[in-house]
Amino acid sequence: MFTHSTLHRLASAAADIHRRNASGVAETYAKGEGGLDVVSATDLRNERDLRALLREALPDLAFLYGEENGFEKLPGDGYGALIDPIDGTRPYTQRMFCSGVSVGFCDGTGVMRAGFIVRLNNQWPGDMSLWTWDGETVRKDGAPFTPPAKIRSFADGCVSVTNVRSFPEDSRMLSAAWFLLAADRCRGPMSVCSGASEVLAVLEGRLAAFVNPASADMVSHAVAVGMAKSLGFYVRHCLTEGSDFTLAVTPEGVAPAGDLSLAVSPMALRDELDALIRDGHTAVERLKQHAK
Repeated sequence: MFTHSTLHRLASAAADIHRRNASGVAETYAKGEGGLDVVSATDLRNERDLRALLREALPDLAFLYGEENGFEKLPGDGYGALIDPIDGTRPYTQRMFCSGVSVGFCDGTGVMRAGFIVRLNNQWPGDMSLWTWDGETVRKDGAPFTPPAKIRSFADGCVSVTNVRSFPEDSRMLSAAWFLLAADRCRGPMSVCSGASEVLAVLEGRLAAFVNPASADMVSHAVAVGMAKSLGFYVRHCLTEGSDFTLAVTPEGVAPAGDLSLAVSPMALRDELDALIRDGHTAVERLKQHAK
């Protein structure tokens, strides 16, 4: 059902949808608790059109879930589709770095089985790359993807540490701790501002590692995790070591059921990444004890 040819065709259609809707970038609204997160008119239009695309292209889908408009039960059975119409809305609206359009397909047990990511270059809107994952292999722009062996230690590259205002306070504290540690141990932290795009940058050898304590991203993280694991990268969860990403699927909806925090690096950097995450947790605990 989810061959690379099918996924590439859907990713190409998703890229066309985004091109048509990109004029809505200037219309941006606050959302979420406290209004700290944002959604653009392009997000809303992308999700509307992606829902229509998937209903028509995959009539056997059991449900659709979109990050902006929630859960929709469909008459099919088996697989469902999860949509992130723009992963990284804030950088997208500010024309900074990269964002992505992500769609993942999960089975009835909540396991992500396949997906695609359209990576957007926010500084050059015509520049897009199409990434597909059939559950076993990864392709970029239709061709099999082989990761280059570029970075062999933290000292050789940058570590991306996501620090988003809408995270809970503990996550922001961890982000700050990891940011300072990464700045000390490598050439410095760098961010391309979208979880999926940052993972793709690690796979391409442009980043040494990616660390993100976010606990709400059900779509782009799950697809990116699948790609990284299929390519033999080290994937762990920042908040609960040994955890994994899972979803709870019921007739009423879909929700995260596992640790959604994420860290990815080449396997050769596993020990350095573990040490960075461990030392960040230690630093935050010391700060809390000092505050008491």
